[in-house]
Amino acid sequence: MCSAMPSPALTEASARIVAEAADWAALLDSQSASAAQRAAFRQWRDADPAHRETIERMLAFAPAAGVSGLERRALDRLFGAEPKTGQRRRMGGAALALLLAALGGMAGWRSDAVQDRFPDYQVAVGDLRSARLADGSTLTVDSGSAVRTDVAGRARKVRLLRGRVLAHVAHDPARPFVVETPDGTVTALGTAFTVSREQEGTLVEVAASRVRACAAVTAPCRELGPGDRALIARGRVSPLRSAPAAGIGQWASGWLEVDDQEVSAVIDALNRYRTVPIRHDAAALAGIRVTGSYPLADQDRALKAIGRTPGAEIVRDGDGAWRLIRRSGPPRP
Repeated sequence: MCSAMPSPALTEASARIVAEAADWAALLDSQSASAAQRAAFRQWRDADPAHRETIERMLAFAPAAGVSGLERRALDRLFGAEPKTGQRRRMGGAALALLLAALGGMAGWRSDAVQDRFPDYQVAVGDLRSARLADGSTLTVDSGSAVRTDVAGRARKVRLLRGRVLAHVAHDPARPFVVETPDGTVTALGTAFTVSREQEGTLVEVAASRVRACAAVTAPCRELGPGDRALIARGRVSPLRSAPAAGIGQWASGWLEVDDQEVSAVIDALNRYRTVPIRHDAAALAGIRVTGSYPLADQDRALKAIGRTPGAEIVRDGDGAWRLIRRSGPPRP
């Protein structure tokens, strides 16, 4: 008698439950989980037999996943949601990933929806990180960004989960280097390019050589060369105004290079690196343009420089946040 394949609905439900269990584990394993959040976890655990089964399978597979006795006791306390003060031993992300991998019988673990919760590189807002991959390529992962990588297969893949990356690709014509987003793919035909997930779609900019940009659905792909820019969105690749190739990816060196751009666009770029964004009204600031170099790691210095732009002024709102407004009078001394 043949086993039935899981239906798409079951696979989707399994993926959702495993993903939710992983989220609860990450929260409960932190030092910040409140009593109310622990109570909410218990409510989730008891709301559906499948929820409790997932937790129990994670615990049951602990020995097979190589989890130590100490970590096992930590897991028992963790999922019991009643840790005793002074007796918790935090479970590392690797141990949690092993436990989830042990649920390989659940088709959901192998789905992107679940694995995307475990990025290989995740960068906090305000930081940058450069990583050399096993194939010799390098990735610079921007502020607030996260990626998964797999360069061991016949195709080298980088999955951009959020934010922006700059890729310098090692030459290997037998194994294409592909950056994936929900909007489509960008395949390197040369060396250096950036891919950024924006509200409107996926922005591609080429610093050197060429790339092939393709939408996720069937549509003509587009080859881009140095200085070319394109947006992948709504099933198509749309060319944008080109930019100097030398300036593409300059953020990876810690500087924002600006050449005659709308000041509101510059504020948007600086806000990538701020936990409290600079407020502004793009329509009210229309026509105010700036040129300059702004240090991303020294936001106060960058903000002061922007505030000296003719026609613009930096003010504080009542809650302490900065706001850029159009200056109505002469510059302040």
